[in-house]
Amino acid sequence: QGADGMVVLAICNNLLALGMMFSSGVGSAVMSIGGFLVGQHDMQGLRILVQKSVKLLLGCLMVVVVVIEIFPDVISNVFGANSPELLAYSNESVRIFVLMLPSILLVLMLANVYQMLGFLMLTPIVILTFPLTLIPNLYFWSGCIGQEYLWWAFPATGLIVLLVTFVITEIFRAKKRNLSVLTLVSTENVEHSLNISVKANREGVKEILPEVSSFLSSLDLDKKRILSSNLCIEEIMLNIVDHGGERMSDHYFDLHICSLQEKLHISIKDDGIPFNPISTSIEQRQIGLNLV
Repeated sequence: QGADGMVVLAICNNLLALGMMFSSGVGSAVMSIGGFLVGQHDMQGLRILVQKSVKLLLGCLMVVVVVIEIFPDVISNVFGANSPELLAYSNESVRIFVLMLPSILLVLMLANVYQMLGFLMLTPIVILTFPLTLIPNLYFWSGCIGQEYLWWAFPATGLIVLLVTFVITEIFRAKKRNLSVLTLVSTENVEHSLNISVKANREGVKEILPEVSSFLSSLDLDKKRILSSNLCIEEIMLNIVDHGGERMSDHYFDLHICSLQEKLHISIKDDGIPFNPISTSIEQRQIGLNLV
């Protein structure tokens, strides 16, 4: 493709690099938050996180694709394609190349999910599929189809990588059932678990307390443990209402309880003012914190 081809390749490489920054950013967020949820055995929360991340990534990428398909000359001009011939060539090539971004960046983001879930062999396989597929595709489209079809090797590579990832994940799903399609997140919840969002006001807490008490009573725990857990949960939720949610009209926090291997895990998460109860002196503690 000569000098013009190298100019367009530079434009495409920059578009891919920008997309990979966004994809790796979403993937890193999924790993950090998702790892926390995996540690809590909160499969429902993990499913919600991964689904929202996939939708966010694909939604943003589709907007980028549509904008570039409509206004490719803006991108071409930014990178110096200023002659009429180069601009026309660049516009056509970039429009084709950008079709690859949603599929390939989705797969690269999912590699973070696989790593977080412990499918360690799957991560390098998925990542290496991209270059190992692209190089033969470039030879095929330019040598067998025709030089003018060279840029179609990129969206074709994206589709192949997505298809290979789908086939590999289906093999994993066949060996271990109850995994979601492509993401491999477990579709099962911990057998004894309660996962709810609570409205951050006293009415919301009052409404949810009977459900919490009923769930704890259904577990194979001694009465003292149930009473202590109920008391701690109630005091922490009221603390969130009094100090973290009163200024927000539509504010919720999350409560997750699970019983696993004779251990009771309780997690209450909110986005209020952070504080460390351990570093608070006994004199500074109010009755609720003392009870906890």
